[in-house]
Amino acid sequence: MARIVVLGALGHIGSALIRSPQLIGTGDELVLVDDLTTQRYASLFDLPSTGRYRFVQGDAGALVGSLVDSSVRAVVQLAGASDPGAIAADPALAMSGNLRITRMAIEACGTAGVPLFLPSTTSVYASSGTGLTEEAPVAGTHAYTECKLEEEALLTNAFAQGLQGTIARFGTIVGPSPGMRFHTAVNRFCWQAATGAPLSVWTSALHQVRPYLAIGDAVSLIAQSITSGTWLDSVVNAASFNVTVEEVIASISRVIPDASITRIDSALMNDLSFSVSTSRAAQAGFTCSGTLDAEVARTLALLRGIIPGADTQGSPHA
Repeated sequence: MARIVVLGALGHIGSALIRSPQLIGTGDELVLVDDLTTQRYASLFDLPSTGRYRFVQGDAGALVGSLVDSSVRAVVQLAGASDPGAIAADPALAMSGNLRITRMAIEACGTAGVPLFLPSTTSVYASSGTGLTEEAPVAGTHAYTECKLEEEALLTNAFAQGLQGTIARFGTIVGPSPGMRFHTAVNRFCWQAATGAPLSVWTSALHQVRPYLAIGDAVSLIAQSITSGTWLDSVVNAASFNVTVEEVIASISRVIPDASITRIDSALMNDLSFSVSTSRAAQAGFTCSGTLDAEVARTLALLRGIIPGADTQGSPHA
């Protein structure tokens, strides 16, 4: 029986991916690996009855070598710390966790001849501009992006040695999933608005354009890569839309009109304003359909019970 191994399966992206009809439709066993450090047990609740699942609890780096062999269709590396703020406070989280796990996944996939899907981030881009391609300058401006670039370099070198796979530079993930957290911009703003708190906007960020990726588009890109066997052996941008923080706030305000903001300083702030091109992804057959308003509405609908004045039978302030 063929298998698909998902490292970090219970997180924001993983918990949505393991419910993907595209993956479940393969009939493959989905091997879900997670150490439960973040205690997202709920990501395992109510899994589709049509799926074939095996949950393995433990360190993804330590386990991946024993889980990957020629019967595995692909490995998806979603394990490790994902909060840039937490990594900035403790850079060892990235190097001893994320980078180590990716290195072990590359070694296991290389030995077994199994493709590897690695999400990276558009935050590695180091210049402002419109429609940045994958060849635009990159830089590790803080521990999180430094680690991502090192992971990219490891896998790019493995591509040169014959390993198949894709490195996808994801825009900031937006939209809900069973294992979601609220540390990234749009989701954090939704949580703050729903709880009546002001939206904590970085001082430099209000008018900056940045790329965002709807959770459904992220899942579709990964699932399509696996089911179609489309491996680019290179880097590809993945974004559903490029918008300013001001546009994000406007979207939230269409649901919660009295949402307010407060300006804060952050060690992660920079002066970059950029959008990315997704032409390479489109040429490979990967298209995105998620919209800002739809993802904001879906997230706030889940929180409508705590939004003052919300209609609990429909959308907030409908």
